[in-house]
This record gives sequence, structure tokens and C-alpha cells, in this order.
Amino acid sequence: MNRYGVLYNEINNRVHNLERFLKYINDVLRHIEPKNTTNTRCVAIMDKVRFHKMSTIIEAFHIKGHEISYSPPYSSCLNPIEESCRPENETELFNYMSDRLSTRTLKDCDA
Repeated sequence: MNRYGVLYNEINNRVHNLERFLKYINDVLRHIEPKNTTNTRCVAIMDKVRFHKMSTIIEAFHIKGHEISYSPPYSSCLNPIEESCRPENETELFNYMSDRLSTRTLKDCDA
């Protein structure tokens, strides 16, 4: 997501590991590239899950001229879905995520 809207989203119920996350990151970067007409450097903000900090993930961003910044520990306030969503089950969570992604605005991204 950037100030112009959601660039890419993928909702799934698989457990993430380094291999799956790297595939997801490469998909994200492929979707960013055609929309980044001003050659602007992108900064991805991630939590400190161990595989988020692996060299293959960092290199995937650096090769494309982007970077990663990590959120501080125990900072759910920086991740709005942590504060606003308490789903009862998987279906409710997926519906919530789909609904919210379709209604993001410029104001949400600039907050």
C-alpha cells in the first residue's frame, strides 16, 4: 500500500516460511515495478519475524533499489489490523481483510 492505494495483496491461510515469504516478496516487487514510474525508492515496514531479516529477503529489496525498515518490538499500535480486528474464525478474518483492502484511501496511507 502506498499513498495511491493497495499495490498488491494476497490473502492465504498457509504458514509462512522463508521460501513462501520470498515468493510473496518477489510477487510484490513485480507489482510495484510497473506502477513506480518515478523510480521512487520504496520502504517496506516489517515486524522482526526471523525470516523477514534473512539476507535473501533483504537482497530482493536492495537489488530493486528499495529497502526494509523494521517496526519496534511489541508495537501493535503501528499495525492497524492488530488494533481493529478480533476475528472469531478464519473466514471472518479473510472477509475482514478483503473488505478493508478494498476501502483504503489516500488519507489512510498518509496517516
